Amino acid sequence: MARKVFVSADISIDEQLAEVAERDAQSTLLWPWFLTYLDDWGRGAANAKRLKAKVFPNFEFITIGDVEKALGLFAEVGLVLLYEADGHRYVAIAADKWFRYQTHIRHEKRDHDRSRYPAPPNDTTADTSATSREH
Repeated sequence: MARKVFVSADISIDEQLAEVAERDAQSTLLWPWFLTYLDDWGRGAANAKRLKAKVFPNFEFITIGDVEKALGLFAEVGLVLLYEADGHRYVAIAADKWFRYQTHIRHEKRDHDRSRYPAPPNDTTADTSATSREH
């Protein structure tokens, strides 16, 4: 989990997030919390069970299914990219978008990718479905 993440006020007027809100209000409310799960490069494991345990451990009203649904919606509208590498599923926010808001991350750190999660592929073959595949 990232040590510190900036959540901009612009988040409430993001058109992609508004699209999520039209489909599922709860997923919209999970977005700022979800951001705290990502590492300094805007990546994490796309494992709904692990994400639920790390971000919402004491929120019984949020289920693993809710988290999986939110991940799927975030991917469908283009807020995140879901992709697979080495048989595991990952999630990432495009680097240009991530670093636009995470201004506290030094440029030299941005240039030296030390994420424990693989970078997303540059092509369009990444998985953007909302199917549940726990790894």
